[in-house]
Amino acid sequence: MTDKTVYDLIIAGAGIHGAAIAHQAVSNGLSVLVLEQYDRAARATSGRSSKLIHGGLRYLESFNFKLVRECLLDRQRLLEQYPDLVRMRRFFIPIYKNTNRSRFTINAGLTLYGLLGAGGKYSRHRKIPKKDWDALDGIKQDELLAVYQYWDAQTDDAKLTSRLLQEAQAPNKGPKAEVIFNASVEMCERNGDKLRVKYLQEDVPVVAHGRHFINATGPWVNDTLAKCKPSVEGLPVDLVQGTHLELPGQLKKGIYYFEAPQDKRAVFAMPWYGKILFGTTETVYRGDPAEVKPTMLEESYLLTIFNYYFPDNPVERTDVISSWAGLRVLPSSEASPFKRSRDTIFHKDDDNDPRILSIYGGKLTSHYSTAEKLLKLLR
Repeated sequence: MTDKTVYDLIIAGAGIHGAAIAHQAVSNGLSVLVLEQYDRAARATSGRSSKLIHGGLRYLESFNFKLVRECLLDRQRLLEQYPDLVRMRRFFIPIYKNTNRSRFTINAGLTLYGLLGAGGKYSRHRKIPKKDWDALDGIKQDELLAVYQYWDAQTDDAKLTSRLLQEAQAPNKGPKAEVIFNASVEMCERNGDKLRVKYLQEDVPVVAHGRHFINATGPWVNDTLAKCKPSVEGLPVDLVQGTHLELPGQLKKGIYYFEAPQDKRAVFAMPWYGKILFGTTETVYRGDPAEVKPTMLEESYLLTIFNYYFPDNPVERTDVISSWAGLRVLPSSEASPFKRSRDTIFHKDDDNDPRILSIYGGKLTSHYSTAEKLLKLLR
């Protein structure tokens, strides 16, 4: 079956980036078709993030001020547009004798972080008095030197993605995005300034026509690109697995930013629907993105960290309520995943007249800026 409608954009993937691009495209008067391989939005990576809307405090160490600034501006935009889904939270950074970063470094970093956030009451940080440490949800007190509190935001990533997609399908004015679930792209063929996209909708072959094809399939980005004609070579990437654990208990004061004692990585403990969400890991993944799941080694790693910082409320493997893993797309490198670039890359089939654009990387927080840049690139 062939639909003779010619869409301005055919977007593969209804995760946060596909949804954001569709959302902005219809607001600019463009016709949009979104093809999602699963039965709902954000079933894969965009529903398995760390749930944080933040500037990336640790990116300051690599002097990536532009990315931090961009994310903090996007954070403010989301707070204003979706106050029911994105909320500011208190974040606490405990500094211990064996912490890799000194009190001076943390204080200086938080000061710069606040300045990049354009001021306001949420740009201020403070040092928690020692007399108040006992009230910090039972965190480890031994060898604790200082605790700093600052502000960042938290969201439900799956609900935020779904909201963007719903608004793209029912805007206040202008065209509406057409979204098809259970639709897997089989082929994208370019002929001049026109595209022909074949997909299977519940095993039924369908052909759609468009002017631009946006590959927003996350960890499937190179698999999708391999289905394009003429052939477009993908970028070398690693899929990096991030595992989270849902644990019993409650954190009443806020979110905690810890340094893993094993390897000095950043991990977070946060309140999550009456439970504790704890993560994440960074393990290179070689398998099918659809089959990603936490490993026993990752779970043990996270439980060791949790029990180190919450010694009065230890958790065993049998106590874990649930666990899940998402995948990040990072540049292929011998370097540790923790040290690799988090910049978003737009890969074009033709530098002078791009018709097939693939998104590599990207952050939940900066989805608006990513969509804005992509549409500007097309214009």
